[in-house]
Amino acid sequence: MATVQFRIKGKMNPANIKIRFKNGDKFDFELATGLKTKIEHWSSSKQKVKNIAIANYKDDVNNNLNALRTFVENQYFISITNNEEITSKWLKNKINIYFERPTNKIDNSKIYLVDFIEKCQNKFEALLKKYAN
Repeated sequence: MATVQFRIKGKMNPANIKIRFKNGDKFDFELATGLKTKIEHWSSSKQKVKNIAIANYKDDVNNNLNALRTFVENQYFISITNNEEITSKWLKNKINIYFERPTNKIDNSKIYLVDFIEKCQNKFEALLKKYAN
């Protein structure tokens, strides 16, 4: 059975909350969720932000962590039913889908390069016509 855990690593403050997705010796992935918390507000045993008044963001973060756990577990069962390979890329994609982040990055350099070449070609053709006459 696959398990989802949350933890923080390092001494940076605020710290990134990481998701660890593990299934025995089949796979063990750990990725950043994009959520952050202060180290002193994190409960390692409960894997969530402590219920303290100073952590006024706790409900938002904890609700996202609980929903993300459920989402990843449900997506895992769907994926194994469809014989999909579970990889770190799969997990990153599911995290991005949950948080409604773009999953496909467009290489803007290609777009700009094509546009640049077309403009240069048009200018070159205009110069040829000008000096050909």
